[in-house]
Amino acid sequence: MSAPTSRPESLALCTFLLADHTCALPMGDVHEVLRGLPTTPVPLAGAGVRGLANLRGQIATSLDLRALLGFDPAPAGAVDASVVVRTSEGLLCLTVDDIGDVLQVPTATLERPPDTLPPALRDVIRGICKLQDGLVLVLDTVRVTDPGTSPRDAAGRPVPVDAEPRATSRPPSAPKP
Repeated sequence: MSAPTSRPESLALCTFLLADHTCALPMGDVHEVLRGLPTTPVPLAGAGVRGLANLRGQIATSLDLRALLGFDPAPAGAVDASVVVRTSEGLLCLTVDDIGDVLQVPTATLERPPDTLPPALRDVIRGICKLQDGLVLVLDTVRVTDPGTSPRDAAGRPVPVDAEPRATSRPPSAPKP
């Protein structure tokens, strides 16, 4: 007889600011946090791709989390930070506005995202945690970093899951024989 599996009692979170929202990713997915990470732009990359970053000799893609989640761009000249996460494809840098604290929150305090949130944003939120000074949006690392797991438009921006498909200027490609 196997022992029943249970949810951990608490969750360690790496918090960060993004467009006036406090967001977080599970610490188990976070490799490191860096401020002012230089990136090299990639020609013809999607809207959410900021460029490539050199992490002590390892090249990693840097994604603009504001663009991926459909927020307005950061003000010109704003100094940003990067949350480097581990994915199945390797390390990935997520550009955020600022780094917060590491929080330990009881898993029982995580609530479902409300239905009033835009579906594209609700799709990437794992849960919402209420704190004394506000809410923390706990993001799902896989859904944020893998564009194939949540619906996006041709520019890579999130779209509501119930939105009508848009016509594209290119006809669909025929299946290969």
